[in-house]
Amino acid sequence: MDIMQAVTFIPEEERWMEKLAIGVGVILVSSVLSIVLVGILGFFILGGYSIRLLQNVRDGRHPVLPEWNDWGGDLTRGFKYAVVVFVWWLAAVLLYVPIFLGAAMSGGDNGFVQFMGALIMVAGLCLALLYTIFFYLAQPGFTIAFATDERINSGLELSKIWRWTRANLGQVIIAAIAVVIGNFVIASLAGIIGLLICGIGLVVTIPLGVLVVSIFQFHIFGQLAREFPLDDSQPASVDAPTPDDASPEPAGLIETEQAPDVDETQAEPEESIPSEEEIRDVWAEPEEPTSSDEGTSETPAAPEESASSDDEVGKF
Repeated sequence: MDIMQAVTFIPEEERWMEKLAIGVGVILVSSVLSIVLVGILGFFILGGYSIRLLQNVRDGRHPVLPEWNDWGGDLTRGFKYAVVVFVWWLAAVLLYVPIFLGAAMSGGDNGFVQFMGALIMVAGLCLALLYTIFFYLAQPGFTIAFATDERINSGLELSKIWRWTRANLGQVIIAAIAVVIGNFVIASLAGIIGLLICGIGLVVTIPLGVLVVSIFQFHIFGQLAREFPLDDSQPASVDAPTPDDASPEPAGLIETEQAPDVDETQAEPEESIPSEEEIRDVWAEPEEPTSSDEGTSETPAAPEESASSDDEVGKF
């Protein structure tokens, strides 16, 4: 993850000054119209534009800075992302209720009530601080999850986002610290430069600082999404075995089962199946001694030989 690239890439973009000027104009008009709550729509557009920037960084598309040509789409996705952020930040808002309650109790005349009010206020501040840290650690995860398909439900999948955050906790912490420090530095520089230009420059530098902060933040999130994909369908997060990763044992079993089948089919006609002539020869040999004609000719031959041998012995 290249933190400096999240800012230094801007001058390398095509028509970057024109894109920044349009963004500054959107923020400036939205700030003016925020009095009548109409200007909030401009900030929704800025949020949708930032989501598109994240997607460009994630997918490696160029130019990285999107064109200001999808006003309706940016408004829709920016509103959805604002809903996701509000739901995640809602717990922190609820934690400020006991803080204000404790502050009100600590201003009373009763010493016990003051003590309890101070205790509640401190406890609420500690819990709010812990949840704020949790929010900044979870923000990369739910932002990347929402940018996957631009659905509100995707940005609220707590278990999926928590698994991704825990698996990449080191990089997430670095990104969160970089975002906090970067936002502070950019906002400070915008204020200082605006004051140096007789204060009138604040009209331009503050909206420009807001725009650069958004670009910086979502560029870092895009780098995280590219290097550590959250979507389970992408190859980096798929643990299912591929055909190349098959274990050698099943392959060996398949070979041992297939090889004998081929050899047996080739050997059976030569070794195990006798020819018809061999079968006739085998059955013909035992039939010769059992025939009636040959049996009668052989049986008297034996007594004649024995009789002639007895005569020869009598002569001696």
